[in-house]
Amino acid sequence: MITKRSSVVLLASMLTLGSCFLHSQTTSAQSAQKAQGPSDQDIELLRKDIRSQKRQMVAANMKLTDKESEQFWPIYDQYTAELVKINDKKYSAIKQFAENYDT
Repeated sequence: MITKRSSVVLLASMLTLGSCFLHSQTTSAQSAQKAQGPSDQDIELLRKDIRSQKRQMVAANMKLTDKESEQFWPIYDQYTAELVKINDKKYSAIKQFAENYDT
């Protein structure tokens, strides 16, 4: 079960990752890119990192037996894959909106 403390840790991790990501672009070429925002590849890497940390947090808090793990993780992975598809659509819609905001 994910506790209130775990939720706070997850949120802090996401904010830290986002902050680290934004501060990592320092050269002039990267500064120009920063004005446009992060690339799709950068966003995908950040999302993968967050999914990985989320999985680790779930694993740390679930305390599953081997048999329970055999049953749980395939369902969790399926859920995550479906959620990725939904979030890909949301990201695409937000990106399209931002690109066409002035029109």
